[in-house]
Amino acid sequence: MNRQNRVLQTAEAIRRALMHNDLEALKALYAEDYAGVDIRGERDDLELILQAYRPGAVRLEAYQVEDMQVDVFAEIAVIRGTGRISGTFQDHAFSHTVRFTDIYKKTAGRWRCWRSHLTEVQTP
Repeated sequence: MNRQNRVLQTAEAIRRALMHNDLEALKALYAEDYAGVDIRGERDDLELILQAYRPGAVRLEAYQVEDMQVDVFAEIAVIRGTGRISGTFQDHAFSHTVRFTDIYKKTAGRWRCWRSHLTEVQTP
């Protein structure tokens, strides 16, 4: 299997873990020093992700990704694309279309999400 496919497998595993609120999987799939920017422009880290996806918080109903482009440079990979997510957060429904850039870092032989930036886009 080539490096691009391995990175894409990690991205898919993250999608599944978020859909199922699998905190143990999220801990293994994100780098300990993960840092990101969410759709509100606020800083994000692994602890905030784990808090958001704990039971009773965010519950995703849909998470679709398209137009993904992957570049791999030695131990760093970049995935860009468009995502559509919907669900509830503490009984409040949400639906967002985002453009994202995720940076993965290979550590101890495993790809992990290391940096991320989301921008919400308007749908027609």
